[in-house]
Amino acid sequence: DVLIADEAHKIRNLSAAVTKALRRIPRKNTWALTGTPIERDRKDLANLLSTIEPDRFQPSYAALDGSQLRSYARPYILRRLKADVLPELPPVVEYKELLELTSLQKSAYRRALHLPIREGGAENALARITLLRQICDCAPVTGASSKLDRIHAILGEIAATREKAIVFSYQIRPLKLLEQRLQKAFGKEKIYLLEGSQDVATRQSTLNAFRNREDSLVLLASSRVASEGLNLTEANHVLFVNQWWNPSANDQARDRVVRIGQSRSVRVVRFVCLSTIEEILEMILKKKKLEVSEIVEALNELRHPPTLAEAFAQAAITGR
Repeated sequence: DVLIADEAHKIRNLSAAVTKALRRIPRKNTWALTGTPIERDRKDLANLLSTIEPDRFQPSYAALDGSQLRSYARPYILRRLKADVLPELPPVVEYKELLELTSLQKSAYRRALHLPIREGGAENALARITLLRQICDCAPVTGASSKLDRIHAILGEIAATREKAIVFSYQIRPLKLLEQRLQKAFGKEKIYLLEGSQDVATRQSTLNAFRNREDSLVLLASSRVASEGLNLTEANHVLFVNQWWNPSANDQARDRVVRIGQSRSVRVVRFVCLSTIEEILEMILKKKKLEVSEIVEALNELRHPPTLAEAFAQAAITGR
């Protein structure tokens, strides 16, 4: 009768095998649960709606403007914010720190900027973007890094308060460099690393030790491994070495700490290197957040009467 799909953003891509498999399951109704119905653009939401109600929605609805898509989607979406259902959650302080590259990073960055892009362009351009982002994290040979220097300093402050932190990175190298540096400074028993090459048993024992040891300080976590499905409320500091291309993925990582069970105020810090590609990434993330706000967050504004266009759109789909 009812198919319930948790973490439903994983079926936003219609060509993915998991999406095709789910759409073949016979059912009368589909419920899709996700905190991030839009990860990249409005196509995500259109595809989800076409999976939930294939007789009413088509993937082509992605071509509608934001207000139209929101109007069609509204009767089929129940959306609640943490503030609505978890008023007891403590406050979250989020801010961005702007950093200068170290001299070694600057030299490497300038060299990377002037690498020739050969024919076949797009692939080579993407490789250059990846290289520039890696240099923003740490210099290729020496590992020099203004971000790691700053994170080290912040963790020293956190250690003095006997609180815990999570450091997220999409690249593994900064986490490995931090692990070596922090183990020397604070002791091996206080530093934990969670990354994709570990087997399930190792990951679980790492998480248990970080959670249960009173003297543990930081979990250095691959964002690809730890950004979903984990409860890490033992920590109340979140530091991002870098960010992914869509804001929802970054928010999912943050919400490992900002969730039910969190009893202390949470600090979230994101680092951006000045005069680098990271400033462009910030603009991209801001633009994507605006689109999510235009379509998804506006669904919460039910206290206001619908516009005339929204009323007509709702009538068209509900038959009223």
